[in-house]
Amino acid sequence: MLKQNKCEQRRRGKRKNEIGSKRKTSLSEEAMRTVSKIKRRRSKAESEPECIMYDNNTPHYSWLLSGWVAEERRTSRRLYTYYYDPEGSLYYRKGEVKALYASAGIIVLED
Repeated sequence: MLKQNKCEQRRRGKRKNEIGSKRKTSLSEEAMRTVSKIKRRRSKAESEPECIMYDNNTPHYSWLLSGWVAEERRTSRRLYTYYYDPEGSLYYRKGEVKALYASAGIIVLED
């Protein structure tokens, strides 16, 4: 499980670059570069909710292209999902990402 700043769970013994899934796999190097770009852009002053980063190695997000990252932010009332491309650009909906894929001629097949 990868968590940023206050979201880190080192005290539970999780490695910093693990992702949240039943399989204990790590984020790919390309996804880690994307996470690094996202982290640099965030304000250190902002209060962060519980957040977990996923890449295409996670079964639920296997439709993402290499280097793309899905971030789940959990507040007390809601779960928000955000998507980031390899450049660190933010997309708010899965439909936006799929439309971008379609405009580039990429067809996404999901299980």
